Amino acid sequence: MYSRSGKVALVVGTLLNLINQPQAVIGLLSLDYPAMQRLDVVKALLTYSLPFLVSCYGALTAIAHHRIDP
Repeated sequence: MYSRSGKVALVVGTLLNLINQPQAVIGLLSLDYPAMQRLDVVKALLTYSLPFLVSCYGALTAIAHHRIDP
């Protein structure tokens, strides 16, 4: 479950970071130091953690629902 949630967070978080901070992310990928300085690390970490938490919550809810209603 955690591995799958991590993969979801990696894909969704990267897409959201590209939408929210495109210059900084592209600068990070091309090793452009002035562009990398514009990256807000807290926003980036939250952008990756939120899809991870939502994916884990969905999986845990599905497991709990499956155990209650077979």
